[in-house]
Amino acid sequence: MKNHFSTTLKTVLIGTIVVFLTSLFTANAQTICNNEINTQGDYTYEFWKDYGNGCMVLGDEGAFSVEWSDISNMLAKKGLRPGSWDNIITYAADFQPHGNSYLCAYGWTANPLVEYYIIESWGSWRPPGEQGFMGTINSDGGTYEIFKTRRIVGSEIYIQYWSIRLSKRTSGTITVGNHFRAWEDLDMPMGDLIEVTFCVEAYQSNGTADIYSMFISNAPPEPTLTPTEYENGDVDGNGVIDIIDALLIAKYYVGIITPGMHWDLADTNCDKIIDIIDALNVARYSVDLISYLPDCT
Repeated sequence: MKNHFSTTLKTVLIGTIVVFLTSLFTANAQTICNNEINTQGDYTYEFWKDYGNGCMVLGDEGAFSVEWSDISNMLAKKGLRPGSWDNIITYAADFQPHGNSYLCAYGWTANPLVEYYIIESWGSWRPPGEQGFMGTINSDGGTYEIFKTRRIVGSEIYIQYWSIRLSKRTSGTITVGNHFRAWEDLDMPMGDLIEVTFCVEAYQSNGTADIYSMFISNAPPEPTLTPTEYENGDVDGNGVIDIIDALLIAKYYVGIITPGMHWDLADTNCDKIIDIIDALNVARYSVDLISYLPDCT
């Protein structure tokens, strides 16, 4: 079921959702060009570089972007401290490195001191090289190769754990506990978690990365009612597909999740991803700009 509107009201409503979506991506924007650790809402953020040009721009919730040039080494990240084995990172990014860079889940443990990476995409070089292969893990729809390496910085020696996805991607979910358990099964013990973050690291390179959606949860949202009771697109289950449903989907996409909604009804183009296209489809349908939303359940 949908509402019917005049042409003028259609224009107003579409304009409303465009303004709303723009505000989601620009809220709380703050540019950081010097080394800094701080908090924003529920997340800790950190920007660090040794030398070169680079800045991090904070978005709403877990979102951020970063741009760098002639950098030696740089990290820009947002996440939870200390984090948890139950954490699930859901992200979407536009990752454009020119040279060596990683898009990854990242963090440290203490006792033992370990730096860990779960690499989703990379630039010109696939880390960590040929040494230290330990095995593989299947997680979140992909296969990862596991490596254990040792790094020496000055007089400090510490261990690095790596899970490297065989095929690059720039959106999806990372169930960090799957990797932690796989590492321990391979005699790579995890210590006390210091952090679980989503990170862009760059080394002797140039590039940009826009992590336009990122949130960390402990479980994926689940529908509360049988999907066949409602039409696809009616995520609030009130029997009407309207602009509110579109706004709820847009908020979900950037990590602002309203409990109790029918998220199984939010995929409006059957690509098995809930994204901004689904929100716009519902908005267009609600004002008669399109006449059909497929049943993707």
